Formats: sequence, C-alpha cells, structure tokens
Amino acid sequence: MMTAAEDVSLPSLTFQLELFPETSGTIALFEDVMNVTDLKAMLINKELDAVMLSPKMLVSPFQIMVAVNKALHVHATGHAITRTVNSEIIYSLSPSTNISESFKVFAMGSTDTSVVVIVLDDPDQTKLKCIAAKIEGVCVPLAQLSTHTDEIMIKKKYSISKAELSVGSLEDAVICKMASSDLS
Repeated sequence: MMTAAEDVSLPSLTFQLELFPETSGTIALFEDVMNVTDLKAMLINKELDAVMLSPKMLVSPFQIMVAVNKALHVHATGHAITRTVNSEIIYSLSPSTNISESFKVFAMGSTDTSVVVIVLDDPDQTKLKCIAAKIEGVCVPLAQLSTHTDEIMIKKKYSISKAELSVGSLEDAVICKMASSDLS
C-alpha cells in the first residue's frame, strides 16, 4: 500500500476508449479516506477536475468505462442531460433518469470512507497525483474494488432479478440496465 502523498505512480487503471481514442481515463481506489466532506466541497467549488464515486455501487472497472464512454458520447452528440462530462459519468451509471437520485446513489457520500476517483485525459497521472495529495487516505490497487461492493444494494437499485442472474453475471445485468436507462 502507498499513501496518496507519495510522488510515485499510483496503483490505478488507465484506459483508452475505442470510440474516443483522443480521450484516456484513469481510475483509482482510495481507502480510509478521512476528508470526504472537504473533497466534496472542492468538487462543488470546481477545485478538482475529477469524478469521485462511492464504490458501494460499482461492480467492476468495466462498469465505470461504460459510463465514461456513454458520457463522452452524449456530450459529443449534443444529447447530454447534465452540464459536464464528469457529472454525466455519474448520471450514466444510474438505471434511472433522475439526476438527483443518480448523485445521491453513485457520487461520493459524506459517510463514505472509500472513494473511486476518475480522471480524464491524464496519461502521466499529473492530475491524479495532485488530487491524491488532497485525499487523506490510502491509494490501493483497483483489484480491491469488489471488497467495497454492496451487491444487495446494487440488485435493489438496478432491480435485478434472480432470472437475470441465472443467464448472466451481476456485471452483465448492471451494464444492461445502464445502457437501457434512457430508453424508458
């Protein structure tokens, strides 16, 4: 484990999107975060250019990549529901079309002690390192994401049935619900 303030490469996942090759994304997981309230204030005041999520509602990094891809797509085509790509990522995770509900469920909450950080266009981790320096917590490998996942809450929020799980994984069901949320 490494503290967020160390000046070395942070354990994270950097990805390139096939449909948006000019955009890269980086995902990092922080545990034992002590200053969530301060971080929320920094996000609201636009002092941080990142998305900060509660890991409870995340089943995999792929789910995050799908949300990033969807957010970039709707912004590129002029069909965005929210004002920024970062807020659209949060909205894209939701099975609902209610923006407020999306933020309540998926964005970092005031009682969270673990946070998933998403930063776009940061191939050398400059932005991520700057953000990590402001997080009073520990950056851990993203492979530990599943230890924070609340499967019961995910099944409830996404209305996932036993029948759906009998033909696919929880990740499959979540991705399908995310993809079809704006069709209802």
